[in-house]
Amino acid sequence: MEELILQDEALLGTMQSYMDASLISLIEDFGNLGEVEMALADSPWD
Repeated sequence: MEELILQDEALLGTMQSYMDASLISLIEDFGNLGEVEMALADSPWD
């Protein structure tokens, strides 16, 4: 039973790391999107 608990904790740790990386990636993507919108707003084609 103890081995199963340790495996569950390892799986949860792996999932947490994956979720953290995914969240950071999403935040970076939204930040980049804001930079693109600002660049388009300042474009000389308006």
